[in-house]
Amino acid sequence: MKLIQQLLKINNNTQKKGLKLESPTQKCGEYFELQAIELLQKKGFKLIARNFQCKLGEIDVIMQDSSTLVFVEVRYRKDSYHGSAEESITPSKQKKLIKTTEFFCLQNPQFQSLSKRIDVVAFNPPKVNIIHNAVVQ
Repeated sequence: MKLIQQLLKINNNTQKKGLKLESPTQKCGEYFELQAIELLQKKGFKLIARNFQCKLGEIDVIMQDSSTLVFVEVRYRKDSYHGSAEESITPSKQKKLIKTTEFFCLQNPQFQSLSKRIDVVAFNPPKVNIIHNAVVQ
């Protein structure tokens, strides 16, 4: 529990000051991140941090699944007009995710012994897809 509190403190210190969820897009993103966390917790994952930010990028959710540190990208699409939620993760976004996860691990050596992976939780209502190892490091 102490470790989680430390990580949440780290996470809070890296967030933009004064960021408020005021736009409909931000509120929608917050809602689906919470849904993803709840879904993964039901599968036995433990929450480590949310919205980790640095100059390299952002990680929506960081969780632990047994002996694996899991970085989770949450995506939502209300329709498939511009492609599915999964398709919205561009090669550029994948590179940012990889660099941001590497930075997180450098800043948090207590997770060094854990294996790492990047998962995607994609909301394409009414379907939800959890894709393990969606982005290969």
